[in-house]
Amino acid sequence: MVYVASNIIYNLYFHPLHHIPGPKINGLSRIPYVRHALSGTTVDNLVRLHAKYGDVVRFSPNEVSFISGDTAWPDIYGFRIGKMKGHTSFQKDPTWYPPPARNVHSIITVDDANHSRVRKILSHAFSEKALAQQETLLQQYADQLVGRLQEVTDASPNPVDLVEWYNW
Repeated sequence: MVYVASNIIYNLYFHPLHHIPGPKINGLSRIPYVRHALSGTTVDNLVRLHAKYGDVVRFSPNEVSFISGDTAWPDIYGFRIGKMKGHTSFQKDPTWYPPPARNVHSIITVDDANHSRVRKILSHAFSEKALAQQETLLQQYADQLVGRLQEVTDASPNPVDLVEWYNW
């Protein structure tokens, strides 16, 4: 009973998302979200919540919905400058990010302390010059993919699983 009460107080007044508008019950429990997910009304519910509460809505204790990428991107992925300088980034939810293979983290799952080091190492590969140099290679692979898909679809009227082809 003490755990439940302390959890309610934490979610209402101290949780990092407590200031984001939305129904209080959604900030306390995942039950409303699960109920909508099971009944297939999640999208309709989010549309209704956005109409009532605005561009940003807390629809679950640990989840927020943004209506516009223009507002979501800086809030979620923004650089840590100005008023955010010195604040840590949001930690990755282990539900969506599986543990790294052989306990070696990628740039996506690495902690704040190592993220800038890994990013600095990889940044040269994504410079405008490096990407321009790779364009012919990417074009060659795209042409090869289209050519092979053309061969397969000409030979058989059966549908083709594009996900499998993209993964190749």
